[in-house]
Amino acid sequence: MKKVYTKIFSITLIAILSVMLLLPYSVNAATVEDSAVQPRWYDPTGSWPGYLFLTLDNATSSWNHGHAGIGGDNGQTIEAYGGVGVRIYSNGYNTNWKDCTTGGIYRVNGATTSQYETAKNYAYSKVGTPYSTNLLDGESTFYCSELVYKAWKEAGITIGTNVLGLITPNSIMNHNNTILVYSF
Repeated sequence: MKKVYTKIFSITLIAILSVMLLLPYSVNAATVEDSAVQPRWYDPTGSWPGYLFLTLDNATSSWNHGHAGIGGDNGQTIEAYGGVGVRIYSNGYNTNWKDCTTGGIYRVNGATTSQYETAKNYAYSKVGTPYSTNLLDGESTFYCSELVYKAWKEAGITIGTNVLGLITPNSIMNHNNTILVYSF
């Protein structure tokens, strides 16, 4: 009888230890990131410097072309809109993104903290630049997803598919270098 209890105890102990060893990985699996800037999973209104804000929602046409922005400091987002150009939106998540039903916040696969900073700083440097969908104007105007794409291009990473000069939020969302970390 003692052998049976010892065997049951040993099996139970092994099972408990196995669960304890795996628990940190299974509980935190969704939050494991590379060495890049860590997302604030518990607070979607926090800062997401260099992260991509992407949606297919739009209110300007029947084609769901969507919208794109890039996270700045202190809850800001940097975005390009028709009529106003590239602007900083304070607490951007709560203003421009709170009603989105598609997309989310994306990280860039394999990016370093330095690359997140470079992308964010590039976007900040374009504040005040006019808006345009002219695909041939280089750096003198931007549309939303072009700003995000070029910010990350400046950081050395391609995050979308450039088709005849056009970058869409959808091409960034579905690129193999972008990973959804917070769904709208």
